[in-house]
Amino acid sequence: MTAKQVIIQYVPTSLASATQSCTRRRIGDSKADRSVEDILNIVGIFDENDARDSLPMFCASSLTRIPMMPDDMTDMAAIRHELSDLRRQFNNLLQTVSSSLNSHQASAAADVIATQPASTSSSVAEIITESKKQPVCQEDVSADEAHGDNSDQSGFSAVVKANRDQYDFMTVAGRKRIKKKVIVVDSAQETRIKGVAKKAVLCVNRLELGTTVEDVRAHLSANAVNVISCFELNPPNRQQRRFTTMRLCVPDVHLKKIYDAGIWPVGVTVRPWSFKSPTHVDTQSNNTPSGNSSS
Repeated sequence: MTAKQVIIQYVPTSLASATQSCTRRRIGDSKADRSVEDILNIVGIFDENDARDSLPMFCASSLTRIPMMPDDMTDMAAIRHELSDLRRQFNNLLQTVSSSLNSHQASAAADVIATQPASTSSSVAEIITESKKQPVCQEDVSADEAHGDNSDQSGFSAVVKANRDQYDFMTVAGRKRIKKKVIVVDSAQETRIKGVAKKAVLCVNRLELGTTVEDVRAHLSANAVNVISCFELNPPNRQQRRFTTMRLCVPDVHLKKIYDAGIWPVGVTVRPWSFKSPTHVDTQSNNTPSGNSSS
């Protein structure tokens, strides 16, 4: 409370209204905590209004009362810890890559010696010895890791490529993967065999009143679309209709033509049909669906 009264004495007249709520005397069990908050708020108001120069220099009578922050809580200590952890991970990764390169060189050398005649074994051994003497460049290792290539271009592989003609080495080409091709036939040719075309059910909405199923069939046939079935939907609960809605079933290969906006009049909407039952099977019967069918 004494410290609060001291700092209030140095509040300038221009900041009196801003600090008025912090100058009241606090009472109750939490008066000490609230007084500390008032002191901090007053200092914050001084700082926001660039009036810190009007505050006097306060000193602590005992340094033991000032809380000390441990080293592991400071930002610099956290940065040093992160750098140390990154350095350890990098060294482990470098050792792993070096071990992998050494094992790769040893296995490649064994394969070359096994496939070469006895007259060239000594020459290959000299190549292997020469490749092992060459140091592994750290930049090459980093570049190989970035491109997913574990080969050491400055080691055994580079020496083998340089002496390929001398020792009759042969490059083995990998097999090309053959992609399976699937075709969907859309032909009106009459044959002795028949196929089962995949169907697509659609909802054609906002047709003008008076539009008939025959009109829709004729329109789609003129645009080279085969209509499997087409039904006019009745409005639910005998509501007065403002437009005509059709349930249309066409081959799946004709969907691209159906979704072409150029073949439909302005205002017509076409979207996939929403089934209430997931086991619905489309038929070619002439029965009109019930009026409460989901669309």
